[in-house]
Amino acid sequence: MREARENASAPIKPEIDAQRLWEKYEDIAMHFNDLLIRLRTQSLAGVAAVSAVAGIFSKEGISDLSLDWHITRAILVALIGFWIAIWCLDMGYYNRLLGGAVNAIIELEKTTSRQTEFDSEIKMSRDIEAQFRKTWWNHNKRSYDGVVAFYAIVLAVLFVGVLFTSAHMR
Repeated sequence: MREARENASAPIKPEIDAQRLWEKYEDIAMHFNDLLIRLRTQSLAGVAAVSAVAGIFSKEGISDLSLDWHITRAILVALIGFWIAIWCLDMGYYNRLLGGAVNAIIELEKTTSRQTEFDSEIKMSRDIEAQFRKTWWNHNKRSYDGVVAFYAIVLAVLFVGVLFTSAHMR
C-alpha cells in the first residue's frame, strides 16, 4: 500500500520520441543560426553601402552633392557605433539564443546514447561542439574566433576610413 502511494506521487514521465525531439531542437537551433547569418550579412551590406556612398560623394568635383570631409568622418564614426551595436546584439542576444539551443541538443544527445536503428547514438551536435571548442589557446570553452575576426576586420576598415578622412580635412 505504501509503495502504491509513493508511486502515485512520483511524476509521470511521458514517452518521448528522441529522434523527433532532436529534429525539433535542431530546427530551433537552425532558426537562430539563420537569424545570426542574416544579421551579419545584412549589417555588413548596410555598412558597405553607406561607406561607399559617403566615399563617392566625399570626393571633390564628382558631383554637386559632394560631402565635406567632416561629414564623411562623422558618417564613418556613426557607422563604427552602429557596427559595435550590431556586435552587441549578436553576441549578447542572438548568439546566446543559439548557444542555449545547441546546449539543449547536446543534453538531449547525451541522454540518447542507446542503440538506434542506425546502430549508433545521436551525436552530431556533440561532434560540432567538439570542433567549435578547438582553438590553439583554450580547449575548455566555445571559440568565437571567426565571429570576433568578422567584426574586428570591418571595425578596422572603418577606423582606417576615419583616419583617412581626418588626414584630408582642412
